[in-house]
Amino acid sequence: MATTNTSSSSSGSSGTTTRSTETSSSSSTQSAQQQAQAWTRMSEAELYDKALAYFPKKYEAAAWHALAVAGIDPKKGDASTLSGNECWHDTGAPFWWVDTSGYYLPIFTGVPYVSCYRDDEGKIKSTKEFGLGLVTACEHRFKEGDEVTITISGTAVGTTISTSASDSILLPLVGNTPCLFSGGEAGDPTQNWSVQWQGQTLPDYLFDPRAPNNYDADESPITCRLHPGGIPFAIGDVVNVAIEGGTLRYRRDGGQWVDAPIFQDTSLGDGLILSASTGLAPSFVAGDAWAYQAIATYGSSRALHPRPGEGFYFDGEGCSINLSLSQPAKLLMFALHSLPSGAHISVAGKGWSLTVAARAGAIVVPLPENNDTSIDIDISGAGSGAMIGWLWAGNGWQPTVSASAFQMIRQYGLTRSDGINPSALFRGAGTAARIEWDADAGAALSRADLDSLIALLDASVRSGLEPVCLIPDIDAPDVAALAVLDQDDVHISEVMGFAQSERTLDASVSLGFKATME
Repeated sequence: MATTNTSSSSSGSSGTTTRSTETSSSSSTQSAQQQAQAWTRMSEAELYDKALAYFPKKYEAAAWHALAVAGIDPKKGDASTLSGNECWHDTGAPFWWVDTSGYYLPIFTGVPYVSCYRDDEGKIKSTKEFGLGLVTACEHRFKEGDEVTITISGTAVGTTISTSASDSILLPLVGNTPCLFSGGEAGDPTQNWSVQWQGQTLPDYLFDPRAPNNYDADESPITCRLHPGGIPFAIGDVVNVAIEGGTLRYRRDGGQWVDAPIFQDTSLGDGLILSASTGLAPSFVAGDAWAYQAIATYGSSRALHPRPGEGFYFDGEGCSINLSLSQPAKLLMFALHSLPSGAHISVAGKGWSLTVAARAGAIVVPLPENNDTSIDIDISGAGSGAMIGWLWAGNGWQPTVSASAFQMIRQYGLTRSDGINPSALFRGAGTAARIEWDADAGAALSRADLDSLIALLDASVRSGLEPVCLIPDIDAPDVAALAVLDQDDVHISEVMGFAQSERTLDASVSLGFKATME
């Protein structure tokens, strides 16, 4: 019986010493079959001190030789990650187990090991003697100098090995196919199923699984067929069948009743589809009733009143809109919208049509002279859909005398932070304005113009301060902007200071507007 001891060495700061220990003398001819080996766990520092005390020059030369054999420049640091071959290699672990005889290469904890050594040329070769593995869950409890003794029995010289070249191994193979028997009487696989319908017993269903047949008894309200699956039918199986159908009646807004199949998609108008889905039988019985209230939260009527973020939405590339007007219009406006720049708006009346490209902000479209009270609008190229918050058609308010001052002001909605150089959160942008009619500058408002202006402002304020569209020049509609009145007082100064009994003279007015952020 042979006994083998192991020891561990650290690869901490002195990699050269470690490599010398790894490439211990290959001149030893001892083997596991001849003599037990001793392995002692030692730290790198302890090995280094011993080597430095006895043969520093020789140890350094041996270490450099080991690095050169591994194909590594000795002056380029640790070679641990490159040393070895398919039989053995340095894992880079901080400790290993060293054969005290110096013949076998070190063992690493938790790594499979086969007996190997270095030949005279420094090459790593297997002795083909044994294989083992040192495995532990408490490797951290090892200390430098610990020893592990490995005993391999039956390897003494002269012992008889239990196997030879002529030996063989027999593995039994057990088949899993059923055993077939012959003889006896052929059976009848026909299955007898009892059938009941609403408490009434119907003729039995004689089902042949070899050639599935229909059940179509005269008394049966249905024709059906069983389909054999992966799990064969067994005595006691029960199959429940429920038949649903019938006719429903519907009406809209208290109108006339309309009959329709219950399981057919039925259009109720304005894009509302009625579709019945079955549940646990019986899903529908005579007398069932449902009531619905359809609220168009994104309907076209929302485009009639300007409410930021609350408009008419449509899906798809575009939509078609027909405007029914009480009188012909000179202007058409799209505002508070999300139409992309690639979209196009086509407007047509009787004998005329025009197309404009969508853009950010208010889109004002001057219309040709017409007497139409019906206008068709087609929007295309909107991508996956868009919103129109305000669609307006009409004549607008236009004074007979242009303003003496019309100042456009770009405004930004920002939420600012504190600090020396504060940042800001962008909330929107728009254009404000300052408009003045100054009688001294020759731009006074007439009584008629003043009355219609006050009526316009009153309507905006009474509607919750609805925005107005400011158009400085009708020939340049692209500079139009939405704004809201930015003052609670409107001061009116007549030229004669109200000294004349009949108010027919001109007046001066100054208005400030705040931008509607989009």
